[in-house]
Amino acid sequence: MAAFGLPVVGQLSQGYSGPQNPAIKPICRRALLGFCGTTIAVATLVTPGRESFAAALAESELQWEKVLTKDQFYVLRKGGTERRFSSPLNDEKRVGTFLCVACDNSLFDSSTKFDSGTGWPSFYDSVPGGVRLRASIKDKLLMQDECLCSRCGGHLGHRFPDGESSDESIIISSTLSSLTIILMLPISTAIGPPPTGYRYCINGVALKFVTA
Repeated sequence: MAAFGLPVVGQLSQGYSGPQNPAIKPICRRALLGFCGTTIAVATLVTPGRESFAAALAESELQWEKVLTKDQFYVLRKGGTERRFSSPLNDEKRVGTFLCVACDNSLFDSSTKFDSGTGWPSFYDSVPGGVRLRASIKDKLLMQDECLCSRCGGHLGHRFPDGESSDESIIISSTLSSLTIILMLPISTAIGPPPTGYRYCINGVALKFVTA
């Protein structure tokens, strides 16, 4: 037995003392028990129902495609943009709340809605905790933030700093084939509709309106 190292676990449990097959790699009982314990722990963490609320919202793309219309799926899950003036909510003037059409999360209060003339429902502020903002490099260059539903993560639109901007600017020059391109980008926050100075430009197809 010593010539071949420790016996395999199965041989130990059966009290085996005969010759061993050198092709069989010895297994440490402690390592095997550790592996089993880890497997059980992982299985416990992914057990259905343990995080029922989060699991209910973690819909797969295929599931979202089943519960959303084609236009809703295009905007909310693919980050698309609806055509200007295509949403009836652009002209909605009643008192109430605008919800996420996918998960009913409260996003905007009607008191913050205003006519921006852009062709999309616009608001100067969101319901606290309703909208999550993120900005890619492209968004930063365009001076905008992407608006996402804080509950289901669906794409809603973008937030812009409207109005007159500061005179301060940064000059970015780039030389391409002897042609110099100069971009002047404002570095201060622009002044928009009061009291926030921002315009939340939202796709109407991503919203659902509920009267007060």
